[in-house]
Amino acid sequence: MPAKRLFLGIPLPEEALQALRHFRQQHAHLRGLRWVPDENLHITLYFFGAVPALQVHNLREMIQARLHEQQAFELKFRAYALAPRPREPRMIWARFDKHPSFTALVGQLDQAYQQIHTNQFNRKSPIPHITLARLKHFTQAREVDLGLPFSPTILPVKELCLWESQLHPSGARYEALARFALSH
Repeated sequence: MPAKRLFLGIPLPEEALQALRHFRQQHAHLRGLRWVPDENLHITLYFFGAVPALQVHNLREMIQARLHEQQAFELKFRAYALAPRPREPRMIWARFDKHPSFTALVGQLDQAYQQIHTNQFNRKSPIPHITLARLKHFTQAREVDLGLPFSPTILPVKELCLWESQLHPSGARYEALARFALSH
């Protein structure tokens, strides 16, 4: 059985998606970028990478165990940003302030996952963000109005989702494999 490319993320409520659609509409004239489709918008919490299909069930159980007493929390919108570095942007993000629950959860998942699978990714200081667009030969970076509002400014994190990222010539498609409610 082939491996599945998996990640754990935060699904977005409709209000947040509306704000992101507004941002995209305001920049529809820009060329040299590829907008992320609405159905792929999320905040990545943890990228597992290629997981052997036979281990997906064990991974779900490990996630459920780690989230057993995880309280819901909120992320506060900070700004739209050219990322990862403003001088050499490759993406446009909707960036959120760091939150202790987000950072701690990434660390717990990393520690648990390292016990069953060696993962080479560096997660020392995760930045909660939504990737809105990927830049390709983007020469209009200075035309992006990063000051547009995002409403609501508080994003409630009540649920996490385990997604499989399936790569296709037209781009990645995400399929939800499991959802995990957080305690209130």
